[in-house]
Amino acid sequence: MRLIDLLSEDRVRVPLAASDRDGAIMELLDLLVEAGAVPAAGREEVAAAVLKREASQTTGLGGGVAIPHGLSGQVEDVVAALGIHPEGVDFQAVDGAPVRLVILLVVPPNMFQAHIRTLAGIARLLNDGRLRREILAAGDPAKVMHILLARESAAV
Repeated sequence: MRLIDLLSEDRVRVPLAASDRDGAIMELLDLLVEAGAVPAAGREEVAAAVLKREASQTTGLGGGVAIPHGLSGQVEDVVAALGIHPEGVDFQAVDGAPVRLVILLVVPPNMFQAHIRTLAGIARLLNDGRLRREILAAGDPAKVMHILLARESAAV
């Protein structure tokens, strides 16, 4: 599953306002609720799943990227939101650097294999420093979507 297939402009936040990891996760979760991708009544369950996963091991991959994620029966398909933080927040990333690109994934329990493939694909995509710099410089959700669409379409 490509990142561009999981996002839409209303699921991209530029800039993230949160000052810490949990706040960034909750801000992106709120985007998913507002977009109708996560039911409002299921927000707390999803939050608990993602924060529990984050507490067990950081999702800060290094290079300023984190992919917090969790399994939840509140969604029927993989859903995602992307946020850009201007200064970065502490995700206790493997390289110790602040995280500026946060991609929240929520996955139904019956799609675990798709979840692993999606995580790997996003990590591979964002391993490209040039792409990360382009996204960070985008300034608004439409530009972020355009950059991702151009990159992922070229990779097909």
